[in-house]
Amino acid sequence: MSGDGKGTGDDFDPVKRTAEISWKIREALRAALPAPREQFFTVMVPGKVVNFADYSEGFDQDGNPTAPILPTVTELNQAILCDDMPALAPVQLGPTGRSVSRSYDAAISKLVPAGTTIGVDVKDANNLTEEEARYQKAMEWLTWGDPENKNKTRVELYTEKQRHYTKIVEEKTKAYNDALQLVKDDPRNTSLPLQRAAYDTWVSENARSYRNLMQGAYMDWVVTGKKEEVEYWFSIVDRDSAMARVEASKAAMRSAVVQDTDGSVEFNKVRLEPSDWAVKAKRKALSGKNQTRTVEWYTWEITRLEKMNGMLTALKNKRPIDIPQAPGPASDQQKKVSEAMSTFIEKRDEYRAASANKELPEDKKEQAYKDYKDARKTLTDEETKLGQFNIQGINARSTMAQDQMYNKLGGDEGLAATEIESNKRRIADYEKLREALLSQQGGGTSGLVNEIGDDAGVPKPQPDPEVNRMNDDEDYFTAISVEVESSSSTDKSKSHATSSSFGSSVGWGWWSASANYSSSNASSET
Repeated sequence: MSGDGKGTGDDFDPVKRTAEISWKIREALRAALPAPREQFFTVMVPGKVVNFADYSEGFDQDGNPTAPILPTVTELNQAILCDDMPALAPVQLGPTGRSVSRSYDAAISKLVPAGTTIGVDVKDANNLTEEEARYQKAMEWLTWGDPENKNKTRVELYTEKQRHYTKIVEEKTKAYNDALQLVKDDPRNTSLPLQRAAYDTWVSENARSYRNLMQGAYMDWVVTGKKEEVEYWFSIVDRDSAMARVEASKAAMRSAVVQDTDGSVEFNKVRLEPSDWAVKAKRKALSGKNQTRTVEWYTWEITRLEKMNGMLTALKNKRPIDIPQAPGPASDQQKKVSEAMSTFIEKRDEYRAASANKELPEDKKEQAYKDYKDARKTLTDEETKLGQFNIQGINARSTMAQDQMYNKLGGDEGLAATEIESNKRRIADYEKLREALLSQQGGGTSGLVNEIGDDAGVPKPQPDPEVNRMNDDEDYFTAISVEVESSSSTDKSKSHATSSSFGSSVGWGWWSASANYSSSNASSET
C-alpha cells in the first residue's frame, strides 16, 4: 500500500494527515487478513495488552498439556478476553464495555418458548386435522397394551427390552476391561507383547459368546419390543417448535459458564484453537522473527563493533606475558603431614595410657599431656600449610591459564586479530545496508522511478514470498510490515518507524506513507 500527499505550508493539517496515515496502516492490516462476506472484521487500535502467562497455565513451555483438563483460571481468563463485544465498524478505538455474555443472555431471555399444540389444544374433537389425527393415533398406539402382554404398554415393553440390551452391552464392556486389567496384573506377563498375546487369547475365547448375547438381546428388542414401530410413532409425538429449543439453549448456556474469582460475575466459556495459542504467541514474540532492521539498529551495531575492535586492538598489541613455571607437587608437605599424624597418634596413646595408670607420678602424666598437645598443634600447623600450598597452586594455575589465553589473543595471528577482521567485514556490510535503507527512505533513484511508474499506471510488484520464509519452527502467524515515512523540503530531516509506530515532521512540505505486507492467502494494494 502506498499513498502520497502534497500541500503547502498554509493548508497543511498535521492532525488530519496523521489520521490519514493511521487509517492507511489499519487498512493494510485489514487487507492482509481478509474476512468473508458473512463475517465482519474489526481492527482495535490500540489493541489489548495481553499477559501470556494468564493463558499459559496448564501447558509447559513447549505447549504440551500438563493437566487432563484446562485449569479454571485459564478458562476464566480466556472467557474474559473474548467477552468484550466488538463494534460494528472497521476500526475500534478501544473496548466497548459491552459484555457478550450479558447481551446474549438478555436477548435469549426475551424469547418465549412454545411447545407443539398438535393433539393438545384441540378446538373440535369431532373434526380433527390430518396432523391432529396422526398425533392421536400415535398416542393411542403407544399407550395401548401389547397384544401378547396385556399388562404392559408398548412403550413399557420397549423400555424393558432396551434396558436388557443396555445391560448386556455393559456386561460385555466390563468383562473386557476386567480381562485387560487381569492380564496387566499377571506377573507372568512381563512385557507388552506378552500382555497383548494373553489379552488376544482371552478375546478369541470369549468374543463370540458376548457378540451372540448382544445380537440376541438386540433382536429381542427389535422383534418383541417392536423397536422400529415404537420409534416411528414416537417421532410423530415428539415434535417441538423452534421456540421450544430456546429453553434448551438457555439450559445449555447456564451450564457452560465460568464464574469470576469472587463469584459475582459469570462468563460464557470459550474454546480457542489451538489450545496452546498463548504459548505459541509468547514464543513468537520472543523469537524476534519478521522484525525490520532500522537505521538506528545499524548505527547502534556499527558503534558497538567499533568499540569492540578498539578493545581487541589493545589486546592484540599487548606484549606477551612471561608465564612462570607451575608450582611443584605437594608431596613434601604431604609427607610432613603424615609424619605429624603418626607422632600425634603415638603421643595420644601414651597420654591415654598415662592417665589410666594410677601408680604413675603426676609429673610424668603432665609431661605426657604436654607432649600430646604439642603433637596435636604440630599436626594442625602442617595441615594448614598443606591447605595453603594447595590454594596457592590453584591460584597459580588459574593465573597461568588466563595468561595463556591473553597470549593467544595477542599478535597478528592471534584470536583478537581474527575477530577484528570479522568485525570489520560486518561493519562494512552494515554500512552498505544502512546507506541503502537511507536511500530507500529518501526515495532515491528507485523512488523517482516508482513515482513516474505510478503516474504511468505501472502496477506495484507483488510481495516476495521469500521474504518471510519460515526458518526452523513452524510459523502460524501472518507477517504484516507497515512503514511510514515523512520528509520536509526545509530541513531535509527523515524519520522511519515500523509496525505500529508513526514517524512525522511537523512543518510544510510533502508527506508519503507506504505499507507492505505478505500473506499466503491474500494480497492487496491501495
